Amino acid sequence: MEPRPTYHFDVPEYERLRHEEAERQMTALVNDLRTRVAVHPIIGHGDVAEQILRTAEEKGVDLIVIARHGRTGWRRLVFGSIAEKIVRLARCPVLTVRQPVA
Repeated sequence: MEPRPTYHFDVPEYERLRHEEAERQMTALVNDLRTRVAVHPIIGHGDVAEQILRTAEEKGVDLIVIARHGRTGWRRLVFGSIAEKIVRLARCPVLTVRQPVA
């Protein structure tokens, strides 16, 4: 029996590259918006709802705007609802926008 090959994986380097790619994509998205409203993208790590709520609290935002998928039934049970958690726990108003049906 031959030994299995060993692969070395640099986790911090991988995370750094992922973060840089996320920043690149976010910058491109914000540039495409061409909005009159100031947009300040923030890239976080961890539970999405908790990150949004924490950032809103830290920055003292006046309004959170979030899209929702409109999942129902078992899909909602399995995947949960980030928007619902934010609506329930946010200390500021939350505007939810339903994505159009494809």
